[in-house]
Amino acid sequence: MESFFYDIVYPSAPLASYIKYYWILEVRDCMMIEERIIPEGSASLIFHKANPLYSPTYHTYQPQTLISGQSSGFSEVSTTEDLHMICVVFQPHGIKPFFN
Repeated sequence: MESFFYDIVYPSAPLASYIKYYWILEVRDCMMIEERIIPEGSASLIFHKANPLYSPTYHTYQPQTLISGQSSGFSEVSTTEDLHMICVVFQPHGIKPFFN
């Protein structure tokens, strides 16, 4: 039986000028997940704590950790394995102090 957990966590006051929010996604015992990722205009730092997603758009698996910047179009991702992802979504220009 598939289990699904998704949450948005807002940063503490000292980080709020840099980070919009964090999101956490955990899916266990999934059959097949296919999602279209729509650009949202923010840079993100993504951690795959379990299996990385496959990108048919780019014909490759995402790395365990990746930085995603602004995109000009959508991409697609899929998996048939368990997911456990944590993502840091930055404010505009909020990533610069961390990755100058």
